[in-house]
Amino acid sequence: MLFASMSFGRVTGNFKVNGDSDKFYPVTFQDGAWNDNVPTKLWLGRSNIHTDSSWLGALVSKFTYHVSVGGHGANFISGDIMQSSVIFIAGWKDVSSYNNDKKIVIWLKGGGITYYYNSNFEVNPVVYDGVTNSLPYNEPDIRDSKGVNHNFKVIIDEYVNTQGISYGNNAYFNGLGTNSFAGKVGIGTTDTKGFNLAVNGKIRTQEIRVENANWPDFVFEKSYSLPTLKETEKYIKDKGHLPGIPSAEEVKTNGIDLGEMNAKLLQKIEELTLHLINQNKEIIELRQGVKQQDIKINLILKKLNNHN
Repeated sequence: MLFASMSFGRVTGNFKVNGDSDKFYPVTFQDGAWNDNVPTKLWLGRSNIHTDSSWLGALVSKFTYHVSVGGHGANFISGDIMQSSVIFIAGWKDVSSYNNDKKIVIWLKGGGITYYYNSNFEVNPVVYDGVTNSLPYNEPDIRDSKGVNHNFKVIIDEYVNTQGISYGNNAYFNGLGTNSFAGKVGIGTTDTKGFNLAVNGKIRTQEIRVENANWPDFVFEKSYSLPTLKETEKYIKDKGHLPGIPSAEEVKTNGIDLGEMNAKLLQKIEELTLHLINQNKEIIELRQGVKQQDIKINLILKKLNNHN
């Protein structure tokens, strides 16, 4: 059932979404502020975690939106969601692109859950949960008399920030101070895989500085055991890659740590440098030996010529 009232220019009420608790059902809301040239502001919440059932979950959320209504433009939907125990909101959509209905749809968790709303204009929520109203919700479309059907969801849409802001447009922070992000940041992805920054795509920058406390100057210490070229050759034949360097398969699976890999490559360069220094010493010694041999041979030849 739907209950609504108006007080001091604000509209308040509540409604219940039935159906199954593992599904999110479409609920339509009017863009009541559209003709007043301002966005509609809709608060959806349930402050008491025990509403409908013990520890069922709490929700405080705000949606600010302005719909397209057949392509007028300037349309957007921004959501700000805080919730506990369970996830209540699976997604939202402007469903006015090819009609004059001035509506959005928000998919809300079912299972007999009561939602309370507060808005600056009339929003007239309509629930499509197979109980209150039949499924699916049909979005009118002037291009097709059959319209577009919207059924329940079982997976949270990727654009939904379940604990924070999902902004419907681009953001510019033009202040010259420090902008701090205490949590993890994903660009082009919502899955950072535990890293503080994850980028799904290319990065262009003028400089990258990586801190590394384990720089491999230890290679030049007297105690360092320099692998022989024969040992390195055997390792390459057995493993198919340099010792201490990850294989192609490992890199494909796990990627590389830029700082660690630079350190490993420098270690190999330092080892090669030591081998080159040693080989250069051997070459100098061989040249000196050859020179001494030439002197001895010339002396012998000289003696033979004098004897003849």
